[in-house]
Amino acid sequence: MFAENILNYMYKKEKLDNKQLELVYSLFNGIKDFNWEINLVKEVFNALETYSNEKKIWLTEERNPVSYEEYFSKEHIYTEDSKMILKSDEDTVNNEVVFDNYGMAINLVYEDGSSKRQYVLFKDYTNYTYLASDGYWVYCFYGKDLLRISIEGEKETLYTFAQDIKLHDNTIHLPYESEFVFLDYDILLFKEIINDSAYIHRMYLPEKKIDSFKLNLSGDEYAWLGFGNFEVYSYEYAGEIRYYNELKGQKSSNHILFYAVNPEYLNKAKMLKENLDLCYKLYRKYLFVDSEEEMKSEMAEALENPVAYNDAIKKLKWIIASEYGVEEKANYDLNVLTGQTKIRHLNPFLPPEGFPF
Repeated sequence: MFAENILNYMYKKEKLDNKQLELVYSLFNGIKDFNWEINLVKEVFNALETYSNEKKIWLTEERNPVSYEEYFSKEHIYTEDSKMILKSDEDTVNNEVVFDNYGMAINLVYEDGSSKRQYVLFKDYTNYTYLASDGYWVYCFYGKDLLRISIEGEKETLYTFAQDIKLHDNTIHLPYESEFVFLDYDILLFKEIINDSAYIHRMYLPEKKIDSFKLNLSGDEYAWLGFGNFEVYSYEYAGEIRYYNELKGQKSSNHILFYAVNPEYLNKAKMLKENLDLCYKLYRKYLFVDSEEEMKSEMAEALENPVAYNDAIKKLKWIIASEYGVEEKANYDLNVLTGQTKIRHLNPFLPPEGFPF
């Protein structure tokens, strides 16, 4: 209860001045023993720790963004350094932004004449999903709204979706970083489905100006669309060279790279659904069949929704890759200058030991 009262006091004040901060410290200094199993006690100390300007210094370059027209008047080449991140000068600092039940803790110091002191902003940001930070704005979403919140607590709605934002489960395909991409601290890429059509939005953040690109993809093809392209890499295993596909991010301001379901994979799944005798034959050829009944049940489940994710789908993907050399994913390159989109098919890399699941 003592810890909860302290947190409520800090929450009510939103930002503590020096006298209020000294009061909180003095109250806790008077306590000899703490029950560290109580989460509220941990939260108070975590909050107080963020006030230490000596221990945590965030280094963020001051920026003077150009106009939308000037930015896109030339090609920008993106690298790993182009991603929006917040860098610390000490490895001991793990989180630049912490969301908890009582607020959002932001630690930031600008150097030289534009110095801003660190503080904790206590507001109710429960259940907000954190995306990225540029050292001044924290980008997140809540419900249908894509938001950014400044270190002064100013909140802006950047975009409102027709439905609540839902991210991929990162155990299914890829983490949500492939669905919201921040580049050059000025560009945000994100996707949306409107009236059964897929769109990619590109927002120029300094002016909050959006360009939208409609994709010529069917519903199954954009079922798990994400940003980036898969590139081929190799490694040695048991004296053999093996290959795999690894997702890489954006490379140029003139192109938007994304991946989606391979239409050839969908065509093969449709063909097998219409030719069950062939499908039975391929299941027996490439998989160990424990029982006919179980095989037919799994096959029917996979053919009904070949873009889902479960053990039955894994087997269908393995069969299509093994028999036809067709990978479930495909790379796309959208040229934003011409509006044209190119598709590049991936080669499936199959372990020689057979079905691995």
